[in-house]
Amino acid sequence: MKNKSIVFNVSLHKGCYRHIKINCNSTLYNLHSTILNAFRFDDDHLHVFFMSNRAWDGENGIYSPYCEEEERHSTEYKLSDFQFEKGTQFLYIFDFGDDWRFNIKVLRTDDAHTDFPIVIKEVGEAPEQYPDCDEYDDDFDDEEDDALTVHKPFVSMDEVMKPLSGQALERAELLNRYATSAINLYGIITQDDFVRIFNEQNDDKTNVDEVFQTLLRFITKENTFYCFYEEYIVHMLFENNDFKDITALEKQIATKPRFIPTKDEFLKYEDEDYVDNPIYFAKLRKFLENIFGETVSVLNAYDHIKYACAHDC
Repeated sequence: MKNKSIVFNVSLHKGCYRHIKINCNSTLYNLHSTILNAFRFDDDHLHVFFMSNRAWDGENGIYSPYCEEEERHSTEYKLSDFQFEKGTQFLYIFDFGDDWRFNIKVLRTDDAHTDFPIVIKEVGEAPEQYPDCDEYDDDFDDEEDDALTVHKPFVSMDEVMKPLSGQALERAELLNRYATSAINLYGIITQDDFVRIFNEQNDDKTNVDEVFQTLLRFITKENTFYCFYEEYIVHMLFENNDFKDITALEKQIATKPRFIPTKDEFLKYEDEDYVDNPIYFAKLRKFLENIFGETVSVLNAYDHIKYACAHDC
């Protein structure tokens, strides 16, 4: 089950539900975040999962990691840890004061891998999280508030996956080539920066919404080397450490100017083995062979060093 995806029906009340597709390697905490995003709720309260489907079932709850007095936390349990079958139901409660209860039911498992959670069906308008708090809205500066909030677009999967042809297909493939080149060259890039580079090098401009919807098509259907993480497009290798290394890379590049090659040179990075100064790697290989001989071990060592240098390891 570990390499599969699972589709949940998450229902808040009759007529208001979301179908969420998520990888089985995801944690319950990932599912918690996805549910809140799907219903446009702010993640500002504690939560708990009751896998028995019974609220406040003794000591069987799996709680928010911020519930320090509890022993079992949602960050510690992957979906693959549970024996999910079609029809399995469990309960998710968010905000112990307002007591938002989401009923979760397994619709199916899917052999197709998905790199990040997707809302594949959305029925009913979600209620306001704080319906009586409108009078407080003026206390916040709108511009500052927007800067702190990551708005994640929700798109119909039917729209994302509809067949393309002609110029639409060529444009989608060009955006995919740019995304692959960008993550091979930079490792991570914000969607805004990606749009800026693309628009500087192409007459037919793009925007964040088109980029998200187009790249989602490739992420869902094909074995891409990139995925989305918050506002970033990132290399899939960051997933190996739950994207924790992104913060370290952000600090390394924060004060450095971005190297932006010409369009033709930029797209050469679509090949993950492409390097812009091959003569130096040739000298490195010759150096190793002069010391240790022309052996398989030396070739393997050279490949590892070359990869580490090219990817700033």
